[in-house]
Amino acid sequence: MLRAVAGQLALEDPDIDYFASYKLITGPVFGGRFFGADQRTVTPEGVDFVMRHFLAGLANRPTQPLPARDTDARSGDAACEDAVPDCYSPR
Repeated sequence: MLRAVAGQLALEDPDIDYFASYKLITGPVFGGRFFGADQRTVTPEGVDFVMRHFLAGLANRPTQPLPARDTDARSGDAACEDAVPDCYSPR
């Protein structure tokens, strides 16, 4: 839920950015390789990996913010939570 809120705020406000650094470090595809021996401390390799992706994302950032998504006209509420990840897909 926090991820969805952060992403939505980033879409709606040009002064807010969201970057999934936690997911880059903890993602199962990396098998914990970015953690030190104590399995709690992030290694310098992990920090470098995250920062490379962060800086690359800033370099490829659109100059204008994306427009906010419309709400569901039938209920006035935001679209179904199952569809929330779709709003973070490239347009």
